[in-house]
Amino acid sequence: MSIISATVTRGITYVEDSLGRVLQTKDRLHQLGKPTVNVTLTNLIATEDLKANSVTSAKLSAAVQALIGKVKISVGLEASDAILVTAQVQDANDADLSGYFLLDCWLSDTAVGSAPTGTPPETSFTPTTGTIQQTVTAKKHIKVITNSTGKAILNVNNTSGVTDSWYLNVNISGKVYIGAIITIAI
Repeated sequence: MSIISATVTRGITYVEDSLGRVLQTKDRLHQLGKPTVNVTLTNLIATEDLKANSVTSAKLSAAVQALIGKVKISVGLEASDAILVTAQVQDANDADLSGYFLLDCWLSDTAVGSAPTGTPPETSFTPTTGTIQQTVTAKKHIKVITNSTGKAILNVNNTSGVTDSWYLNVNISGKVYIGAIITIAI
């Protein structure tokens, strides 16, 4: 195991209890004088590299990147004025990650990670897989905890009688991922 020194800012950590529930706990690392984060590099950097003291910054960066999730967004087909959009957390090698993740999700009018839409779907913007942790703005911006497979499926439902389009934006670990256009044609 290697120890990486890092500046840790105050935050919240999500942990799973023995019953499989996701609990919110305060992160206490920021209270230490010189916080360190232990990152297990097992199977990410060859043991020979560690023994030979030849771990390069590129190898370390690749190992850490493999531990940080990214989001693959897939937009489904329209059915009965609704579209299911899947957000799957993956590692740097595009393999699906298991576990519970907090996704900050909002619909925007443009594909540049802009502010939430000015015109939300008439009916709903809710998860069918995953759990709402917080509704920031109804039908526009929600925080969702994925299921245990790292997946959230969001239902964008618009029965307003008007064709409209949005983009799903998902923030995980400070990085925003934007899906393809979601168009519900009435």
